[in-house]
This record gives sequence, C-alpha cells and structure tokens, in this order.
Amino acid sequence: MALIVGGALSVMTLVFSPGEPPFQIITVSIAAAVIGLGMRLEAALRERRSESGVGTAGPPGLLTGRAGAGRGWTDRWRGSPTLRRMIRIATPDDVPVILELIHDLAEYEKAPQEVQVTEEQLRDTLFGDSPAVFAHIAEDEGEVAGFAMWFLNYSTWRGTHGIYLEDLYVRPDLRGGGHGKALLTELARICVERGYQRLEWSVLNWNEPAIRFYRSLGAGPMDEWTTFRLTDEPLRRLGRAPVAAGQEGASR
Repeated sequence: MALIVGGALSVMTLVFSPGEPPFQIITVSIAAAVIGLGMRLEAALRERRSESGVGTAGPPGLLTGRAGAGRGWTDRWRGSPTLRRMIRIATPDDVPVILELIHDLAEYEKAPQEVQVTEEQLRDTLFGDSPAVFAHIAEDEGEVAGFAMWFLNYSTWRGTHGIYLEDLYVRPDLRGGGHGKALLTELARICVERGYQRLEWSVLNWNEPAIRFYRSLGAGPMDEWTTFRLTDEPLRRLGRAPVAAGQEGASR
C-alpha cells in the first residue's frame, strides 16, 4: 500500500497493492489559490525540517526512504510499514525476475560464469510439490527491488532449526531505501515466531559495505570457522570412491 502526497493541501492519492481490496484512488481538488498556498507552506516546512536535521530520518521504528534524498514527509509516509508493504512472499510469476537478480548478484560478486540455474529449475525448487527453498521479494512502489532466498538448516548444539540465507540482493539504484534491512527483519521475525535460534549467511571478505551493514544489525562473523565446498569433478570423484577403513574423519 502506498501513500503519495503531492503538496500539503493539494492532491492525495491512496493506492492499494494487489491482494488488498480493489484499487481505490481518492483525489481531493481545491481552488488554485489554496493549492499555491499549500505548496508554499509545505516548502517552508521542508526547509525548516532540513535545517533541523529532521525529514529524511523519520520517527523511530519507521523504514525511511533513501538516505539523504531530502524528500521530507513524503519519505516518511512511503517508509511506514503500516502504509506500504515492502516485503512479500515470492510467487511463481516472480521466477523470471528472481533469475535476473541472481545474475545481477553474480556479476556484483565477480562470478557471472558460475550461474547455471534455469527458470524451470527455480520454479520447481521454489514452487514444486514439496519445496525446501523459499524466497521473499522486496518491492519499491510496485517494482521488484530485491530478493532473499533461504532454506532451513539445523543445529545439533541448539537442537532447533535455523535459517540459512543463500542470497540477499537489492538493485543498486534502490539501495539505501531499507529493503535489505526489511528482508533480514522478515527472516528474523520468522525465526522468532517459529522458535529457530539462528539466522546465518556468508559474505565475501572484500564486501566491506555489506559487512558494516551486517555488524550494525548485531550480526557477527564466524572467524574461527572456514567453509569447505565440494563441487563438480571433485564431488563426482569422491562420490564414486569406495570408503576405506580408517579414512573417516574423526570430527567436523
């Protein structure tokens, strides 16, 4: 749901997102003189908020608009979770854009050649008979801004499931609008609601902006652990090899 204010006393448009009641548009028209007065009053208020440092930050608890954009009250309305639903569960119709975002993420991580997944694979993985992988979509005024793809893991120490975040990506031109934090917040909410005790993910060592962002949320690196991976020919070779006595690893 989005609330767009075009002048303090001029035009107000309320648009409900799909899945909510039918589209409703409410327009209030008033005399041109009053519109001009409203615009002047709004400009004056915006200037005062800018001078006092208020306007782009919004009240505590709100997901604000792009940092430094200086849009005043408009950003605060757009960022309010009560007026604008930023995060939703992915649907089969999202598969093409999810694949596009996966390619974009691979480009950002300097590994475009690694992407082999197809739309058919994604559709079957996310929306097959018994899906074990899930996705959430971040939207910005009806446009797909980013996504999170995740699945369940398990901790033998905690004795509960957790969420492993495989991919988190927000389009570059929409970063700073709170979409990444909103996606992580939704996954954290799911963990708390279901009794999961961990939300985990990996980040490239050179991705300092992401690392700073994650630390700001209270997340910490697992510095004492190193991730190992078997794939392609090494995986096939090991999968075909007989297990000899005495070769099993003693522990993880």
